[in-house]
Amino acid sequence: MWSSIAMWSGLTLGWWGLLWLLIPSEWAVTNPGSLLMLHLAPPPALGLGVRAWERLGSLRLEEEAQQAEVQAAEASAQADRAARARHVAQLAERQQMLECRALHCIALPADTVPAWLDETQEGWSWRRLEADELAEGLEQGADALRAGLAQEVLAALYACAPGAAWLPVYTESPTEEAPMTWLARVQGWVQAQGRRCLTQNAPHADVRLLAGQGALAARVQQIFELQPELPGVVVLAADGAALQGPLLEPEDVLPPGGLACVGLLFLRQGLDEDGHARAAVLDSDPYRPYWEKRFVRPVPAWGAVPLEYQPGLAGLPVLARLARPGVADGLPQRRGQQLARGLAPRLEEALVNAALQDLPFCPEEARPELNRAPELAWLVHNCGPVDQAGTRLAAVCNTLSLHQAELDPVEQASNSVTEWGETGAATPSLLAALAITHARRLGQPVLMAQFQADAASLGIVLPPERPPESPPVFEEPRA
Repeated sequence: MWSSIAMWSGLTLGWWGLLWLLIPSEWAVTNPGSLLMLHLAPPPALGLGVRAWERLGSLRLEEEAQQAEVQAAEASAQADRAARARHVAQLAERQQMLECRALHCIALPADTVPAWLDETQEGWSWRRLEADELAEGLEQGADALRAGLAQEVLAALYACAPGAAWLPVYTESPTEEAPMTWLARVQGWVQAQGRRCLTQNAPHADVRLLAGQGALAARVQQIFELQPELPGVVVLAADGAALQGPLLEPEDVLPPGGLACVGLLFLRQGLDEDGHARAAVLDSDPYRPYWEKRFVRPVPAWGAVPLEYQPGLAGLPVLARLARPGVADGLPQRRGQQLARGLAPRLEEALVNAALQDLPFCPEEARPELNRAPELAWLVHNCGPVDQAGTRLAAVCNTLSLHQAELDPVEQASNSVTEWGETGAATPSLLAALAITHARRLGQPVLMAQFQADAASLGIVLPPERPPESPPVFEEPRA
């Protein structure tokens, strides 16, 4: 109110001062009515003009504020959509699976022979290495024994899947052998078995070292990420402490140490008999984030595999699907509580990667019914002998109990060290083969725990009956 009184008074006094002092006028000849209107009319008109200007200014400010609110809401919605797309894309990338299509393993049991060892299905076989067979092989030399086992495994792989001969072979060199020497030997075995199984147009062997250490699934996934055009790989590993041990005596019942030769065939998820992928990457830059890459569906994705061998590879049954593992470094292996705290987030990561636990974009969208950790039916691990495995097993079981997954570490578990001995560079492949076998045999998810000197990894292997949903194809949100 006082501001209005001050405004009207200021306008009136200012107009009167202007009228009396600055504007020349003939007051004596001016009509009194006109003189009165000249004094009284302009101040209200000016006041109304000021009020109209203020009102127009306020309306303009309100309109600008509304436009700013609309723009802010649109920007927030766009940012929310982009964040949601990144979340779903990251989740889809994390839940890409490795499809194991063939498994052939020759191993030396160090304990009681498992009952399932004699089971054989299409694309899957285990063979027990007998003590006398090992003794005869060691008499000829460890290199000759390893060569015979590796060629037997390669022959079994190429017999059930001839198209695998055009896939690269990734291998791990044994501890005591130089990597380049081992590569040359494996290349010779692959060429020999390729010519033996494929009498015509035998492919040239492409043998490479398997980079990295630890869980096999993470390392093979990295190969597929760096080579989007690659349809699959063959993994070969042959090693064990028995190859470095002394020769067996005839009275020995069980040989010392362990020995395993494992061959695995992995195909990229989504391949079909027509040689296409559900979603193939156009941008193969390995350093570009997944959600920024461009996709198209479908594109040819069988690489160098000839057309006549593609249906044979695609028709192989899926033995199991390996999810990305959760890897933890710098873990105190002898402190149970700290080890359990370090494994807890890795198990949650592994469950999300295997689509056994929900990872909502926001808490309001959480779906607890998707948390299926209690479905874990078996544990495969390399915790070691009984006198060393207590701390590791206790940490794993404590971590599982946080997700209501109760596994008996004796009756529902496979300890590769106590069952198969020390297998050296073949341990990651042997653990993967054991997990694939139990997931296929039980029809339930299997937890695979691999321990190293100061690191550990937890991964999930799913049976073929429970494939995750196909990852959608996303486009980059427009600005």
